[in-house]
Amino acid sequence: MVSVDVVVVGAGLSGLRAATQLHLAGLSYAVLEATDRVGGKTLSNPASSNVTGLVDMGAAWINDSNQSEMFALAEEFDFDLIVQRP
Repeated sequence: MVSVDVVVVGAGLSGLRAATQLHLAGLSYAVLEATDRVGGKTLSNPASSNVTGLVDMGAAWINDSNQSEMFALAEEFDFDLIVQRP
């Protein structure tokens, strides 16, 4: 049996952020995820069989003013960010 300092439940953005902070602090950790992918609610699916493109199914946007930590994390992990203007 493997022993770790912390168990992170979920590999969504918050779980990944927690794992990053634990890593930087030098703690051992395990990330448990119920699905076969990371990202949590951040998910894009094909639009439909007769339409080209993707549909965002969960977290649709973040911004750099009231979600500055998540925005910085997305940039740190080199996520593709699309600027949306009103």
